[in-house]
Amino acid sequence: MLKLNAKRSDNLIYNIIIHNSVLMDHRQPTAGVAVWEWLRPDQHWRPYTPCVCRLLETAMETKESGGIDLARSGDPKVNGFSAHVGQMLQSDASGATWPIRRSVHGTNSGVARGIHWMWQSGLQTDQWSWYNIDVSEALCETYKRGLDHLDLIPFGLQYYVDLKLMRQVPLQSNRRCRNVRQVRLPSSFPPVPVGTTRGVVRTASTSQMRSVAMGTGSMIPLQTPVP
Repeated sequence: MLKLNAKRSDNLIYNIIIHNSVLMDHRQPTAGVAVWEWLRPDQHWRPYTPCVCRLLETAMETKESGGIDLARSGDPKVNGFSAHVGQMLQSDASGATWPIRRSVHGTNSGVARGIHWMWQSGLQTDQWSWYNIDVSEALCETYKRGLDHLDLIPFGLQYYVDLKLMRQVPLQSNRRCRNVRQVRLPSSFPPVPVGTTRGVVRTASTSQMRSVAMGTGSMIPLQTPVP
């Protein structure tokens, strides 16, 4: 286990403040954009692409019943999968299910400005994965404030991000460092107007979350990274 250096220890409390402020911000009913995510079997959330989010947001607004064919979004990565916004679940033809969630982020957030963070998930340089929306927003805020590091421990991840070297550094010595990058999204997430009550985070029920924790779900492919 790597020890926290003094500078990172000094920043840890501030990192927790950023973590809490990010969580509180997208629970407020305010103008912004809606982001939908799905829960992988490793218990990490991953955002859908903007086109899938727009499809799910429309389905919620129109109170569409039954399963929604995610292929209607035009994203080939979700072909063969459907979602039920009433139950907040994603499923495939085999019947396997994954919880989904929705959150709203204000107009000054990174995602509303088309900014998201990714980490290099494979040995090939073109293999990149999205951070979940909370981590991405915390990285946006930390980077904007000119801080060197963001600890991901408050987000349940045993890493910190070195924003000078643009690397994700593990707290366990047997894991590899990974490059990180900030990207501009090619399209926008669905807007949420002023004065609505749609800013509250929605997610699957506890029993539905437990079914994934027990291993009844499987992973869908990650979205194509933005160049």
